[in-house]
Order: sequence, then structure tokens, then C-alpha cells
Amino acid sequence: MKSEKFHIDFMLDSIRKIEDSVSGIDKELFKNNQEKQSTIILQLMLIGESAKKLSEETRKKIDLPWKQIIGFRDMAIHDYINLNLDNVWNTVENDIPILKKELLNS
Repeated sequence: MKSEKFHIDFMLDSIRKIEDSVSGIDKELFKNNQEKQSTIILQLMLIGESAKKLSEETRKKIDLPWKQIIGFRDMAIHDYINLNLDNVWNTVENDIPILKKELLNS
């Protein structure tokens, strides 16, 4: 069983990969580039998977919307075709910086 620190570090690494992928692009380029979409969605799914592995105790200590983070992973796995790219981009723009800050401060 991997440690809590492992999963937090794994999520931070996924955030770094997302940041690298969106560097220098805007929403329109993202929506028209399947490679960028696949890379970013995969990293968001991996964040959700690692979030599932954190203990309830750890999740309570870090003030984040864990249900939505994990829920994205589940939707991306089970209902990928219905993912809304505007929502994915908004998550990257608005939620990833908050997630990064909270994880770094944990």
C-alpha cells in the first residue's frame, strides 16, 4: 500500500504535467487539439484516482472538494464521450491552482 505522501506527490506531479501541457495555449487551441485534451484529461483522471487512495482522515485535513475530484475520474472513465471540454478547461484554469496550493500546504 502506497503512503499518503506518495499519493499527494503523485497528484502534484500530475498538476505539473497539466501545467506543462497548457503552457502557451488558450481554450480554443485546447478544444481543437486532441493530443492536449487526452494528456490533460488523463492527468485529471490520475489525480482523481490518487484522491480515492487517500484516507478519509487526510482528505478531512485538506480543504478540497474531494467528491468532485473523484467524481471527475469516475465520469472520465465511465462516460468519457460526454465530457464537456469547456468544463475541463475551466477546471484547469480555476481549480488546478487551488488544488496545487492546498496540496503543497498539506
